[in-house]
Amino acid sequence: MREITPGSHPSPSQSGRVARARCGFTLVELLVVIGIIAVLIGILLPSLSKARQAAARTKCLSNVRQLAMGIVMYTQENNGFFPWVGNSGSTNDWIWWDKNRVEADGLTQFDHVADHGIGPFLSLTSNPKVLVCPSDTPADHTRRRTSNYYPYSYAMNNLFTSQWAYLRSQGQTGGSWENLPHSNNLRDTIIKAKITQVPQTAQKVIFIEEQETTIDDGNCSLFCFPGTGEYFNLAASRHDFGSVTNQQLDLTPPANDVPNANVKSSAGYLDGHAEFAPRSSIHSKYANVDPDTVDQITWQQMYPPNQ
Repeated sequence: MREITPGSHPSPSQSGRVARARCGFTLVELLVVIGIIAVLIGILLPSLSKARQAAARTKCLSNVRQLAMGIVMYTQENNGFFPWVGNSGSTNDWIWWDKNRVEADGLTQFDHVADHGIGPFLSLTSNPKVLVCPSDTPADHTRRRTSNYYPYSYAMNNLFTSQWAYLRSQGQTGGSWENLPHSNNLRDTIIKAKITQVPQTAQKVIFIEEQETTIDDGNCSLFCFPGTGEYFNLAASRHDFGSVTNQQLDLTPPANDVPNANVKSSAGYLDGHAEFAPRSSIHSKYANVDPDTVDQITWQQMYPPNQ
């Protein structure tokens, strides 16, 4: 039998101390691990942020496409006529949102959104998410912030509506078309009451996600005739803020120009599709006006000249 000499094996207490020493971390090792985790977080956070932004942009584009399809379906059920533009407070608007009118029956401004305009064609519910961009906070909209603010993110092009023709038939003028020449005869031809009057519907913008500094109702003036007005309703920059070169111009749009024209935004078109398109396209004359309804000289003078 092999002889075991004293001291050849550690005592039980010594074994515990050795095991504990081997299982522990030094302060330096702990700091190294924390540093590695911090580096990984720093690498992953921008990617996660970009992924969230891309998901929000995709959702917003889907919302706009559904709204555009809602308009198409509305016209199919109303002899081709467009709804009103969303700022009259009438149930003829594409969306009935005005708090002062909607809440007259004791309900909230969200309770009737499914009942009027394009609501029935989209099977909208009370306060539907399809009307709000995931990256937008309507309560922070600059205009009407403290009272009766517009609680949604999207607005309808006021060049495609039956509202103008109706007002004219009643001997009324003015309203939401100060971005157009004051000649009513010209407005009669530029503003289309029916979708069947619009050629090249795939080029014509019907909905935009509007800039939070300009949105105040469901109506938007996308195109401005030279010397007539300003772009009071800008396509939003929230999904492409990196392309904004002058933030002040987004706050106070210049007359007869599209500020930060390369910024891209979600837009819905009259054939029912949607695009993430630059402002230079969304606000262009080709996306808003039928060249056959104006004379060649007027068309050539419109800004922008090549779009």
